[in-house]
Amino acid sequence: MKAIAFFYTLAASVMLAATAGLTVSCTSDDDNPVSPSDNNKWGAAQLEFDLGTTKIGAKMVEGGEYAMQFERDGEVKTFSGTLSDYYIAPVELSNRAWAAVMGSKPEGQTNDGDMYPVTMVSYNDITGPGGFLEKLNEMVKDQLPEGTKFMLPNPLQWQYAAMGGKRSKGYTYSGSNTIGDVAWYKDNSDATVHPIGQKQGNELELHDMSGNVREMTSRSLDNGKIIVCGGDWTSDAKSCNVKQSVFDTSGTASETIGIRLVLAAVPQPEAVDLGLPSGTKWANMNVGAEKPEDYGLYFTWGETVGYSDTSDGRSFDWASYKWCNGSLDTQTKYCTSSSYGTVDNKTVLDLEDDAAYVNWGSSWRMPTITEI
Repeated sequence: MKAIAFFYTLAASVMLAATAGLTVSCTSDDDNPVSPSDNNKWGAAQLEFDLGTTKIGAKMVEGGEYAMQFERDGEVKTFSGTLSDYYIAPVELSNRAWAAVMGSKPEGQTNDGDMYPVTMVSYNDITGPGGFLEKLNEMVKDQLPEGTKFMLPNPLQWQYAAMGGKRSKGYTYSGSNTIGDVAWYKDNSDATVHPIGQKQGNELELHDMSGNVREMTSRSLDNGKIIVCGGDWTSDAKSCNVKQSVFDTSGTASETIGIRLVLAAVPQPEAVDLGLPSGTKWANMNVGAEKPEDYGLYFTWGETVGYSDTSDGRSFDWASYKWCNGSLDTQTKYCTSSSYGTVDNKTVLDLEDDAAYVNWGSSWRMPTITEI
């Protein structure tokens, strides 16, 4: 099969086996500046999870209908819909929390102190096989409310929480119209990152959402690129506006990009026996869908970040494809013809490039062409 045949949108996946007000800053030695509820039951105002050497927390964000305008790539975009309830971490993930899960801190950071936000981690370090999220969810599986897991927020979850959710007062920055109250940015950071949670929280008692480090999200609403939200310690004030976000096309590690976790209910696909001779079972929903009748997300072959539609010219582009160097004939992986790049004759996805495996877990994978 020619390499170009891989580039269609993918849908199915296969199972391999069956306070109202603002708050002051939190302490500088606290990964979890909340007062947890008992038993980590879904619906509690706040939850806590023990990682052995530290604890991380999550605060309930009440969902509902939304209509939000974002300024992205110089354009104003409007999104509307309904968000389900979810939990979000009150602070950026610290180096101490990362090391508690992964065993060590990432190298190359501006400051790798325990209570500084973890940086210099790539999208694959976070979401890929054997990555942070997989290990974290395994570590705390007995503490999680049933049917939930930790993940990166999608852009809407991030922006909705940063704006204060249902408690929003419409501030320019996350929690204030005065940037210095809520953010470390170019004019007050002394050109360095700062410990988590030192600035005032927003309406939901969430800290550092306008500054300190930008925060990676799980996927784009527009075109499959990863979106990073919030300002960082090198940003000017305009870039810290709560409505600003930027594309990070590479998902590579950066000293100005960190992580904020969300805890949310996981859509539960079911394995359906279609009576195939092989006995292979297929999912009853598409990757990215919340229920069988949803469309789900679009994925290009070998990419694990999905996008929601192809309208307004937002479709596959060789220049931005992960396994190309900017053009049709420079493909570096999953190539079966020298007309398109370096031939490796790989026609089965590696797990780290498998949208179903990365988004749904180790029981799932994308089908092969033969299976389709």
